[in-house]
Amino acid sequence: MRHKPHALKAIEALYDLYGKLNRKYWKGTLPSEVRIIIVPVGRLGYSLDTLEKSETTPELGCTTAFPDIPQAIKTVELNELAMADMMTATAVMAHEMIHVSVILDHGPMFKKEVDRLAKAGLLREIL
Repeated sequence: MRHKPHALKAIEALYDLYGKLNRKYWKGTLPSEVRIIIVPVGRLGYSLDTLEKSETTPELGCTTAFPDIPQAIKTVELNELAMADMMTATAVMAHEMIHVSVILDHGPMFKKEVDRLAKAGLLREIL
């Protein structure tokens, strides 16, 4: 599949963003080898909690990770809507990076990591 030049620039910007956030908020501990892709609107329309189609709140991102296979390359998918502006892209990328850190659900550990990132200043960076 051939990507359009603007799509390649957007993907490159996402890799740069991942690296920046990894260094700043995870001290470089997240894997540097990840696959980041942008998917069309509608591709990420399923709730990960219910596995049912969500008509009101489309998913903006999704991370595929294999905790039982630590050496497996993780994939971060961002919906085109997540690319609307830098604030949204940063928020969605940070959310997905929490999943990359092997917190696969949105339970207490996930919420604790969100709180840690907020205290570290990520919210100020997004807003």
